[in-house]
Formats: sequence, structure tokens, C-alpha cells
Amino acid sequence: MKLNSCAVIFLAFLLPTKVWAELSQGSESDMCYQQNNDDYHRAHKCLTQKKNQIFTQYKMIVGDVNTRILKNYDGPVFKSEDPDLTVGTVYSKYFLESQKDWEKYREKICLGVASEIGEDTYDYQPAIDQCEINLTKRHIDEIKMMGVLSVQ
Repeated sequence: MKLNSCAVIFLAFLLPTKVWAELSQGSESDMCYQQNNDDYHRAHKCLTQKKNQIFTQYKMIVGDVNTRILKNYDGPVFKSEDPDLTVGTVYSKYFLESQKDWEKYREKICLGVASEIGEDTYDYQPAIDQCEINLTKRHIDEIKMMGVLSVQ
């Protein structure tokens, strides 16, 4: 029984480290530091560029999917008194609101993950950046899973 308690306590301390390692580490960070011979400033600039690239890709996908939602779901809302209201405008509203909420979530969870290593450490901001890259890449996959058809 005592051994089980020790194992649980050990795993409780190990778990946060594992979460940090998975969310704040990735191929982008590894590549930037390798390409820049561990020069912190150049590597961080590289990582920031990679984060900006994935954010741009995400924004383009959100815009494209939103356009497809509006065009594919142009039927009226059942029993609506507003003739301009379509299924697409309702879907679009909730889709765009959810993206704003998700962006706030991404920011907050990555701040939390990086705070584990300390705000005053040199790798605090790179940890945030890599976390945001990782989550954005996964979220792009989620958006694609929505299955909104291309407009013909």
C-alpha cells in the first residue's frame, strides 16, 4: 500500500512536466535552434516567423471555411421572421465566435504551460510560441474535419 502511494505521488509530480514537454516542444523549435547553431536571438526570430506563418494559414482557412459556410447553407432558417437570416449566417456566427474563444484558450493554456518553466527564463517565450504552433496545427485539422464542402 505504501508503494502505491509513493507511485501516485511520483506520477503527480511527473505529469505536469510531461504536459509541458509535449505542448512546448516541437519540430519548429528544434529546427530553428539547429539551423541557427543555438544562437538564441536568431532561433527565436525563426520560431516567431514560423508561428506567424501558421497563424496566417489558420486565418486563411477560417476565412475560407466561413465563406463556404455562407455559400453552402443559404437556405432560410425555419420559422424565422427575418427574411435575411439563413442557416449559413447562423452557422457562420457561431463558427466565428468559437474561433475567437479558441484563440483565447490557446493563448491562456500556452501561458500556463510556459509559466511552469518560469516567466524569467530565456525559453519562456519560445515555449509559448511552440505551444501555440502545436495547438494551431491541431486546430486546423479540427476545422478540416468539419467537412464543409467547397463551393462549386
